[in-house]
Amino acid sequence: MARYTDGGDANVKGFTKNNWVTSEASDSNQDLVGGVNGNMKATLIVNTVSVDADSEDQIGRIIVGQIHGEDHEPVKIYYRKLPEHDKGSVFFTVDDSSGDPGDRINIIGFTDKNDTDEDASGDPVEPENGIALGDEWSYEIDLTGDQLKVTVWHDGYTYTTADSIEYTKTRSKQLIRVSSDIDAITIDDFYADDYMYFKAGLYNQNKTGTSSPDYASVTFKVIDVSH
Repeated sequence: MARYTDGGDANVKGFTKNNWVTSEASDSNQDLVGGVNGNMKATLIVNTVSVDADSEDQIGRIIVGQIHGEDHEPVKIYYRKLPEHDKGSVFFTVDDSSGDPGDRINIIGFTDKNDTDEDASGDPVEPENGIALGDEWSYEIDLTGDQLKVTVWHDGYTYTTADSIEYTKTRSKQLIRVSSDIDAITIDDFYADDYMYFKAGLYNQNKTGTSSPDYASVTFKVIDVSH
C-alpha cells in the first residue's frame, strides 16, 4: 500500500500534493508537494515466509516498509527467517545514487548470505533475540532532512538507530557509507532533489519458491503517517 500525503491512493508521480520532500529540497519544490519530511509507524505480524528458492538469498526474505523516491528507495526494511530457524532477523538498506544499497544496517540478527554470523558448519546463526512468525512487532521510519532513523520494538525491547549502527559495525562485511554516522544514517545528497512517498505492506523477495509455503503473508495492525 502506498501512502500519499493527500490521503488518496492514486499512483501519481512527480512533485504533487500526493507526495513529499525533505527539508533539504528547494523552497520551490517544497511548495509543490503535500508535506516536508516524513514519519511512518507500523505494527505488524509476519505470518508466513517462503522456505525454498533457486537463489539462497531469496529464501524467507520480505520487505515490510519503505520510502520510495522517483527511481530509488532511501530506506527499505527487510524481515528474513530461514526455514531451519524459529526466529527471523530485521535489517534495512539505503539506496545510493546508483540504486544499489549504499548502506546496510542490521537491527536484529545477521542471517543474510553477505553478512552471516556463522557457526562451525558455516551456517547462519539464529538470532537469540529474533522475531518469530506470529510475533507482533513495530517499526518507525523517520526522515528529517538528510538524517534517517529506523527504530524497532519487539518483546519489550527498543532497537534504536544508534543501537543498530553500533551492532552493524561489529561485522566487517557491513557497509555504512558515512563512517561518522552514530545515531542516524546520512542519506545521499541526490535525494534533496527527489519526491517521496511511503509504502507499507508485504513485498515478497522470493521469485522462485516451489515448496509449500511458496508465498508470504503479513498482517498490519497499525499504520500511521505524519509530516
